[in-house]
Amino acid sequence: MREQAREQKPSQIATVLTIVFAIAFLAELYLFAATASIYDSYQPGISAFRIRLHPLVLLLFSGGAPLIAALVWRTRRAPLARFSERIGLLGGVISLVALLVLLGLETAGVRCDDPLPLVRELRTTLEHSLRCPTFSGRSAAAPVYGALLSALVLVGSRIVRRGG
Repeated sequence: MREQAREQKPSQIATVLTIVFAIAFLAELYLFAATASIYDSYQPGISAFRIRLHPLVLLLFSGGAPLIAALVWRTRRAPLARFSERIGLLGGVISLVALLVLLGLETAGVRCDDPLPLVRELRTTLEHSLRCPTFSGRSAAAPVYGALLSALVLVGSRIVRRGG
């Protein structure tokens, strides 16, 4: 009975971490897509802000770190590789769905008529961009790269899981 509870605990933790990853990754994809067309010349500091919260950094850390740990920590190889595989698969699905939604919104011509803020600060620019996003071709970059990086994490986790 106690052994069964001990085996379920890592699985439950992995499930919670996977859900947290999915929510954070989706939020960061939206933030990146909504602010992709804003340059530092328009709003100083926006590029540094986007780099700190880039969705690919989250994907690389969440999917890549367990792979590296699986290579180093051989006794936990299978569970770590399984977790990395989950992250890769989920990241890919979220990226592809986000790309389809962005393309659908772009072709539908959905626009927002909120006026631009009178005072242009990083906070007000971000609030306006999140509330009233203007998607462009640059907005699709993060989901496309997210899908590619997810595929690499997925393939890497399967190779590590097989013992390669």
